[in-house]
Amino acid sequence: MASSARDENVYVAKLAEQAEHYEVMVEFMEKVSGALSGTDELTVAERNLLSVAYKMSSVLAARPGVSSPRSSRRTRTMCL
Repeated sequence: MASSARDENVYVAKLAEQAEHYEVMVEFMEKVSGALSGTDELTVAERNLLSVAYKMSSVLAARPGVSSPRSSRRTRTMCL
């Protein structure tokens, strides 16, 4: 059974949520919403994922001293 690109993007967004990579979650949920045709709508679960992605990414961006795991990993590598 082949899954659609929409299903795959939602799946990756859910994985990103579990890993607390909210910027990635936003990226994939934007792909889902951007691919909608004029009559299509997001499901309730998809709307919730999109909402969580934006809320959490903005909360983390607004907190001083909080960086993404990627940037902290780069910093540790550069210090070694």
